[in-house]
Amino acid sequence: MERIIQALLEKISDEESVVNKQINTYGGPGFVEVEVIMEVLESIGKKQKI
Repeated sequence: MERIIQALLEKISDEESVVNKQINTYGGPGFVEVEVIMEVLESIGKKQKI
């Protein structure tokens, strides 16, 4: 799981912009599913004409 989280953080330009992180795991006979959800604040810019 830590490798997955580290790979996601490498894709985010500013790690401090992560405001929420949630990890869900589901298991059954013969499998484990891991879901990592990160909420990231990011400025997309805004240009206004007056």
